[in-house]
Amino acid sequence: MLNYTLSTIFASLAEMFKNKEGGNFDKVMDFTKAARTIRDYTGDIAMAYSEKIVENLPGITPYAYSLIEEYFKTGKIKKYEDLKEKYSEDLIKFIRISGLGKRRIFHIYEALGAKTINDLKEAVSDGSVYKRVIDSPMPGDLLINKIHIERFIYSLDYYENTKTLFPSGYVAFFIENIKSHLLSLKDIKKIQITGSLRRKKSFIKDIDILLLPAFNNKEYDFALSEKLLKQIAQLGFARKIISMEKRDDNISARYDTVFNIEVEIIISSQTGWSYDLFTTTGSKEHVAAVKDMIAAKTGGPGPRPSSNYPATFKDSKRIKSDAGIFEDIIKNINNINNADLADIDDADKSIYDFLKIQYIEPELRENNGEIGLSNNFNLPKLINTGDIKGDLHIHSPWSDGLIETGELVKKCINYGYEYFAITDHSVSNIYGNGLDEARLLEKIKYIEELRGNIKSPHIFLGAEVDITGVGRLDYSDEILEGIDFVLGSMHSNYLNTRHENTARVISAIKNRHVDAIAHPTGVVFGSRAPYIFDMGQIFEAAARYGKALEINSYLLRLDLNDEYVRQFKKMGGKVVIDTDSHRIDNLDMIKLGIDVARRSGLEKDDVINTMDTKSLMKWKAGRSY
Repeated sequence: MLNYTLSTIFASLAEMFKNKEGGNFDKVMDFTKAARTIRDYTGDIAMAYSEKIVENLPGITPYAYSLIEEYFKTGKIKKYEDLKEKYSEDLIKFIRISGLGKRRIFHIYEALGAKTINDLKEAVSDGSVYKRVIDSPMPGDLLINKIHIERFIYSLDYYENTKTLFPSGYVAFFIENIKSHLLSLKDIKKIQITGSLRRKKSFIKDIDILLLPAFNNKEYDFALSEKLLKQIAQLGFARKIISMEKRDDNISARYDTVFNIEVEIIISSQTGWSYDLFTTTGSKEHVAAVKDMIAAKTGGPGPRPSSNYPATFKDSKRIKSDAGIFEDIIKNINNINNADLADIDDADKSIYDFLKIQYIEPELRENNGEIGLSNNFNLPKLINTGDIKGDLHIHSPWSDGLIETGELVKKCINYGYEYFAITDHSVSNIYGNGLDEARLLEKIKYIEELRGNIKSPHIFLGAEVDITGVGRLDYSDEILEGIDFVLGSMHSNYLNTRHENTARVISAIKNRHVDAIAHPTGVVFGSRAPYIFDMGQIFEAAARYGKALEINSYLLRLDLNDEYVRQFKKMGGKVVIDTDSHRIDNLDMIKLGIDVARRSGLEKDDVINTMDTKSLMKWKAGRSY
């Protein structure tokens, strides 16, 4: 997690230097670019530093590198430590999360006498925040009102709900490291990532790993399994065993790790693999519902009706629990099929086969109606990465992107894309180096020249246009008319009422030139709480006017989330799955957006950028007003 830790320091520095007197725009840009580069680096940033790679990474200026060098030489950055003299690191981080700005937040801290997050929680719990802040003396040019206090409380709630979570995209950076350590042990036959990671959740609490050792072939050897778990504690990724749990059928241990995320390792067996894979994948609610189906088919605990069982069960009279019946069924399926199910990635398919229902992909196993659909063989045919025809949200050096055209074209060709859109920021996004209309006109000429030289993939002229108010966009309709794909988005000035914020987005949806709303809730994991909207009204407007809402695939956004996407789909809405790329490797994050779509039950036709170029333009032209 060092990449995340160091990038958070730079992001906090950027926030603290915004709007500070003395001309710190360049410093803010240095900090912002460095934060993103470090955050998005797919390797170990410490190793990259030792190998002298960091100083040559795109976005790392000499000034930013001097601070990185200071961090690795001393273990800290003095500029950041100076910020922490008065307030805890959590309170510094909370400035960005709330979006209230440092002057306003610092005044709230002073009014509440807060030095830690717990101080803030205490003030919220006793209901004293508003009175203590409003009654406190403040500078005449500082405005704090009821909306700001509501945003403060809302952001604190978001912080509390997410502080134990990790972005699954980060976990992927070091999952292979863990696997390689495990494979160094001679007894390991198979490794399977399971739990919330197998269900492709965007943000997770821990890592679950199912292991099959060679010695658990026919009978489960608890002594050797426990010995293996203790051996694992000596591997490079593990600090210590936190706890160990011994069940009737297997044993597991939970580890503290050098990555600061807990890992649970479950030792399975050849005969119990399908059962263990199913139960550890979860969710708990889904597993319980499937067990209920099995109990219904087999008569539940107690003597079991032989007519409902495979041949090997017919003479059994033992009294067993649901879990025992369930495990026996899976073991006997293995025997009947005479198959080594542990060699199959979806070995738990045998469970659904036994129930004579449609196989449920791990992403759908949340007990959100998937079992009923499975029973009727009516599950959606989930979208896959190969269905995507192009990425419609990519930033170039015209604004704050660091992607060269040649490498972008090559990457898109590798993905088999028919098109991509270069969608740079508009003028209101100061720290995104947004384009005013004059620079946009220069960019239009540039894109025309590119099209003359690059025939495939097709290059769409795009723009991410700030929604500056109700009925107000950064560019005039005359300018927007000449842009192929327009993303409306909010990056600032969202400290308004729920009604005002909602009206602002809906006004953009109603603009005939806007094609989609980018990262609709504005959330950035660990950096900004979602904006306060009436999402139901936004979904209704987008569906009515035929506008797409974005699933932003960037690992800290993943916005819309799967819960919202399911709601929007029910209203007949369509999404666009983009990466919001600022660095070339960001394009690979498309798989994270696909994971959100699959968890939402989306099919190919629910996503506009599964269309070919001609069909996409037909969709755009076919909207009525």
